Amino acid sequence: MTSTPFLSTPGSRLRAIRAFCASSRNEFCEKTGLSESTLKAWENDVARLTKKGAALLAVIFQRRSIISSVIIGKMFFSFKTSDKSMMPQFKQNDWVAGILIDTQDLPYFWDEIVIADVEGYGILLRKLAKGSQPGVFNLIALNPQDVGPLGQLNDVRLKGAYRILWHRRLLGENRAFSPQPLSA
Repeated sequence: MTSTPFLSTPGSRLRAIRAFCASSRNEFCEKTGLSESTLKAWENDVARLTKKGAALLAVIFQRRSIISSVIIGKMFFSFKTSDKSMMPQFKQNDWVAGILIDTQDLPYFWDEIVIADVEGYGILLRKLAKGSQPGVFNLIALNPQDVGPLGQLNDVRLKGAYRILWHRRLLGENRAFSPQPLSA
């Protein structure tokens, strides 16, 4: 599986969202009413993203159903699925992203699909279940016959688990996301 590093600044995350929306800086500003110099300063981390600016972006993103760590402010992780283990919900080569779940909150995610960073196995997309003792977990594939022994992992330790925020499917081989154009 291919993973992307944490986008460490609000500006880098804002640039990534604008790219995801397939908008140039000029188009984005025309449709949102932001000044181009302000957006450029935010994206390049020259100026700090203000509360007023973040609130405006939240409204814009909410209209487009874009959930963003620019607004959420938590560690954001994304990766490309490499197998068919979670079909039919997730297909091979789908992109999935999420935010880190605090360890004490994991019980709230029993029977939920999470991005799991598993000791000895790497990053997997699986349904989370309670393990036989504290600190260990069971991970279950929706399509276990496709992945063999990785279909159900029992009593494994997690380095981290991420709540899924978005899921994107490519529209064809070697094609980028094809989101709708950004509208104000």
